[in-house]
Amino acid sequence: MNIYKFKLAVSGVNTSLQLSSNSKILHVATQMGIPHVWVLTDPNEPQIEVIINCYGTGEKVTDYSKYIGTLEVGAGYIFHYFENTL
Repeated sequence: MNIYKFKLAVSGVNTSLQLSSNSKILHVATQMGIPHVWVLTDPNEPQIEVIINCYGTGEKVTDYSKYIGTLEVGAGYIFHYFENTL
């Protein structure tokens, strides 16, 4: 298993990742003002698609997946991230 960093989309756009089925999301944070997720995953194992859904404060959450974190980006924009395994 290795730790990898992936950029995340912001409100209204989902991020699609190919990860091993035994992956674990470790942390969601901004780096140089850009949202990222750090994941413990094994690139040598079969991969599954994991969708990271992003919602702004006040937006309707359309799928009730696993909450992974909230970030403040830019001039006070707050985004909430959820993991959805397909």
